[in-house]
Amino acid sequence: MKTKLIISAFLLTFVPFLWAENNLRLSYGMLRKSRYIEALVNNEWISYKIIVRQNYDGKLEIESPPFLNASFNNGIRMGEFKDDRILSAMMEPYSDVDLSEGFLKGKNLKNIESPSITPSVSGIAMSLENLDLISFNPMMNKKSPSGFASIAGNQNAFAGVMYASQNEIVLKERLKDFQVNWSRTGFGRNMLFWILGGSDKFTLYGLDIESTSFLQSSYDRLLGGDSTTHWSLSVNGTKIGLNASRALGGSGPSLKRIKEKDSPIENLSLGAVFKDEDLSLEVKYVSSTHEKPLYGGHSQIRTIELRTAVKYGAFKIEANHSKSFESDFAKIEKTQFKVTSDYDKAKLEMHFTLSRDAYNKSTLGDFYLESKFPNATVKIQDGKTELKLSMEKKLKDCVLVLSLDQDRLFSASLVFST
Repeated sequence: MKTKLIISAFLLTFVPFLWAENNLRLSYGMLRKSRYIEALVNNEWISYKIIVRQNYDGKLEIESPPFLNASFNNGIRMGEFKDDRILSAMMEPYSDVDLSEGFLKGKNLKNIESPSITPSVSGIAMSLENLDLISFNPMMNKKSPSGFASIAGNQNAFAGVMYASQNEIVLKERLKDFQVNWSRTGFGRNMLFWILGGSDKFTLYGLDIESTSFLQSSYDRLLGGDSTTHWSLSVNGTKIGLNASRALGGSGPSLKRIKEKDSPIENLSLGAVFKDEDLSLEVKYVSSTHEKPLYGGHSQIRTIELRTAVKYGAFKIEANHSKSFESDFAKIEKTQFKVTSDYDKAKLEMHFTLSRDAYNKSTLGDFYLESKFPNATVKIQDGKTELKLSMEKKLKDCVLVLSLDQDRLFSASLVFST
C-alpha cells in the first residue's frame, strides 16, 4: 500500500505538469462530506489518471489503473487493451464490426482516452504496415489473461491466430456454473483462435459495392470448440441501398467473458434503404437460430426481427418488432420504438418497449429518455430522473467546466490543451 501511495503521489504531482501542454484535466467533486480530486492526462503519447477520494468517514483512498497507457510513434503501445475490427471478429465472430476495408494498421485495438480503474485486458502491442503483434500480459494487470496474437493482411485479405489462457485469479473468483455448455464459456486454459478472410470495395455502374467474408475458429484442449463462417454484401446507390449477411457457427470458447455466451448458431440478415434527398426509409429482416440446449426444459430458441426506420434530416423514428420462441409452449413478441434527433447543439433520444407474452397480455416498459443541450442534460431511465447542469468558460490558458446534478454532486474541472 505504501508503494502504491508513493507511486501515485509522484505521478499526481509530476506527470500532469510534464504533459500539461498537450491535454490535462484536473477535476474536483464534492457530495456532502465526500470529496474527490482527479487528474487525467491524455495525449498521443500517454494516458493515465489518478483519483484521490475522501469518504464520508474521512478516510482517504487512491484509485488508479494498474498501469499507464503509452504509445510510441503510433507503432508500439502498452497498457489497457480494448479489441476492435479483426481482433474482435477473431474472438467473437458475431461482433458488429465492419471489415470491408480489410487490414488497417493499428486499428485492431481501440484508442483509449480515459483508462479504466480495473481494466480486463492489458499488454504490449506492436503495429507494422501489414502486421499487428499483440501480447496479453498479467504483469501490467494481475487480472489480465495471458496470450499472444498475430494479425496480418492488406485491404483485400487478412489472417490472424491467437493462443490465450484465462487468468487464474479471475477463474477462482467466479463460481462454477452447472448445466451449461462448457464449450461456450471462457474457462479455457489453452485456447486457440484463428481467422482467415477477405474484403473488397469497388464501384460498378455508379453503385458502391462492399463485400466481406471470413472463417473463424476457436478451440480449447479440454472444452472443445467450433468454427464460424460469415459473409456480408452491400450495394449502395444514390436512391437505393441493399445489404445482406449470413453467419453459421458461433459456438466455441471465449476470452472476453467467463460465463456461457448466448450467441446464435445461424444468423441471416436482409435489408434495404430507400433515399430521396433528406428523406430515407430503412427496412431490415433478421433471423437468429440458437442451438438446441444440452439439458431439458427449453426447446430450440429462434428470434425473428423486422426493423423499420424513417429518417428526415436529423429526425429519425425506428420500430423493431421481434418474435422469440424462447421456451416450450411460449412465444414472446416485442416492439421497440425509438426516436432520435440531433439538431444543432441539441440531442434527443427516446425509446420504449411494447411486450406481448404467450397469453397476448401487452405491457409497456423500458422507457428511456435523454435530452442533451449545451448546458444541461436530462435523463429518465428505470423510473429515475437524472439532471445535470453545466457551465463552460474559456480562460487564458485553459477551460473551466462546472457541473451540478440532481444529487447535489458538484464538480469543477480545468482542461489544459493545445
